Amino acid sequence: MLSVPLLLSRLGIHVTQHKGGRMYAHCPHPDHPDRHPSWYMWADEKERHGSHRCWSCGFRGGPKSLVQAVLGCTEEEAQAWLKDGNLNYTHLDVVLEVQAVHRREAVLPPRWVQFAEDLGQWPKMAAEYLAGQRHLTPETIRRWGLGWAAKGVLAGRVWLPIRDVDGQLVSWQARTYVGDTLRYLTPDRTPVRVLCGAVHWPEPEDREVVVVVEGPFDALAVDQAVRLPVGALIGSNPHPLQAVALSTFKHVVVLTDADDAGDKAASLLGGLGRWTQVHRVRLPEKMDPGEAPPELLRDMLSAWKSSWAS
Repeated sequence: MLSVPLLLSRLGIHVTQHKGGRMYAHCPHPDHPDRHPSWYMWADEKERHGSHRCWSCGFRGGPKSLVQAVLGCTEEEAQAWLKDGNLNYTHLDVVLEVQAVHRREAVLPPRWVQFAEDLGQWPKMAAEYLAGQRHLTPETIRRWGLGWAAKGVLAGRVWLPIRDVDGQLVSWQARTYVGDTLRYLTPDRTPVRVLCGAVHWPEPEDREVVVVVEGPFDALAVDQAVRLPVGALIGSNPHPLQAVALSTFKHVVVLTDADDAGDKAASLLGGLGRWTQVHRVRLPEKMDPGEAPPELLRDMLSAWKSSWAS
């Protein structure tokens, strides 16, 4: 069995946290200047033992790909290095490399997208859109990995990654900040079975309350306002697998838009009442969570919590 701590030690990778079977560190890929630890390797001796992933840049695979990237060597040299160090893990490595190639072909970040932690480095209109109209803070922008595009088909748009519960990039949404008539762009195949925001959910045993919204930008607003787990349906028609994921929480708070589509989504989610407690919180007419003032979201969700607790 591969010793993950020994492998990381020999590669000079400093572990910043060990949680839930994962060992976290700054991404070791030489092309990713990772300022905040966004890479991890599984070390739980189960099916994914020895696999690694960076939720920020997408670098992923098995032990061999990690050695290749860190040492700058060929595949054959990496295999020999693992074998010489008694770290050989051939079968797992082959399986993981095949899986990694397959998943990378599914969804990749558009090449036009740029990132900056300081809003002062963003295009002025994009920064004003996020801070003014969306009320988003730099912390939220970093936490969700937002970027922007200044050229290409996404020019004039804010890019929002959609990741699954393991941090894998499965889709994205690009919202215009220059007034384009087509407000949102997405990849051709949007996986509606995934809830945007699930990457920030706690472990299943710690899941108490989740707030359900319709769009990814709604999810950002709720996360920033109340720091509760949030899941965006990416539309108003919940997928059965989304319902299954939501049922792992004790309470599901539905904060969909105050219109026909939002009411429809709330009605469909009401069926979760067989497995969990479902609550509806309605915003004022013609207002969605993504553009609501943060203090309004805090007040409404706090009022719900107080009424439920009493």
